[in-house]
Amino acid sequence: MIERCLGPHRCRRIQRALRHLKVTVLCLVLTVVVLRGTIGAGKFGTPEQDLDEIRQHFQPSRKRAEPHRVLEEIQTGGDSSSSTSGDGNSAGSNNYETFDINKIFVDEGEEDKPDPNKPYTLGPKIPDWDEQRSDWLAKNPTFPNFIGPNKPRVLLVTGSAPKPCENPVGDHYLLKSIKNKIDYCRLHGIEIFYNMALLDAEMAGFWAKLPLIRKLLLSHPEVEFLWWMDSDAMFTDMAFELPWERYKEYNLVMHGWNEMVYDEKNWIGLNTGSFLLRNNQWALDLLDTWAPMGPKGKIREEAGKVLTRELKGRPVFEADDQSAMVYLLATQRDTWGNKGICAHVDLLRFEDGIAIVSLESPCVMRFSPAEKGEGEDVDVLLSPGSLILMSGEARYRWKHEINRKQIGFQVWEGEEIDQKRRISITLRKLCPS
Repeated sequence: MIERCLGPHRCRRIQRALRHLKVTVLCLVLTVVVLRGTIGAGKFGTPEQDLDEIRQHFQPSRKRAEPHRVLEEIQTGGDSSSSTSGDGNSAGSNNYETFDINKIFVDEGEEDKPDPNKPYTLGPKIPDWDEQRSDWLAKNPTFPNFIGPNKPRVLLVTGSAPKPCENPVGDHYLLKSIKNKIDYCRLHGIEIFYNMALLDAEMAGFWAKLPLIRKLLLSHPEVEFLWWMDSDAMFTDMAFELPWERYKEYNLVMHGWNEMVYDEKNWIGLNTGSFLLRNNQWALDLLDTWAPMGPKGKIREEAGKVLTRELKGRPVFEADDQSAMVYLLATQRDTWGNKGICAHVDLLRFEDGIAIVSLESPCVMRFSPAEKGEGEDVDVLLSPGSLILMSGEARYRWKHEINRKQIGFQVWEGEEIDQKRRISITLRKLCPS
């Protein structure tokens, strides 16, 4: 009928145009699908975003940045006669019939925003933690801080974000990581704590560990050492036992290089992904000094600029906990770096032959074999103005350290050495590139 009215030639042209239109529409649909899957849909949404909107519509409101729940305790009246009846049943409001379940899903009112003019703090200042902890240990002998000879009670702490990883493989590796840590702790008698909560919204990201560490130190006075490990760190030698005897005089044990931290101020001179922190007043003071660079926002951004300016090789980005630790140790060595020098062999980028001049305070330098079982430790007294040269085996096959006592004294031939401020001048020569 249409062909008879329009003619066969015109009808074929219309059919050809319709076929072209169908192909064009199909190509357009395929293009939209591909773009949504590769670069995202932007403001137009995706199926996943639509599903999130549906969840938000049917769930109670939450604060988007750091969701948290508030459990409100229902207090009974102060008069005991009004809280109990004659038959012994509770007549107060703390019962299931009158309890409103919605109270546990409702957030608090507006949170108190931190004053930008005041330094951030992790909590109230505790000036006498050593005394409080000693009293607690004396009253609780069943929870000693040492569980064996030279074997401190250790709490390994790790954690991950409360939300799932964007890639399911990430959650798989997190599971393998925590199993690795649990197996190691079981073999070596170490307690473990896995955290998924954000304790302080201001200290998100790099800094989330600091509020957690402080809270665990205060809530577990029986723990002698807290061992922090990042979620992506794993044990490769399950039989490895930390040399606790070597760490007995140290408050902080962290992997790093003295020359990169104190001489070069290199931002990767140490690694805060795994470290030991003794449970004492010194540790709390360190956390209080470490934390003010961490609050997110302008404070963290401005602190990042300072760290980039002061530390060698640091890119421009917001302040991170590792750079802040390098900055503290390098600029306040008398306060935080005066617990001694851990046993180490100088980096191989330096040539054979290292000279060390010791000034002001005397000290005892201990040499120990780099490999176990190759010899006994040797102590050397460094008097003010003394010069020590290390070459050959002493340079490459022996570690050296200065082990300060917690009370500030070392012992040499039965006499105590009152260690005060010591200045060390180290002369090294870089190997040719």
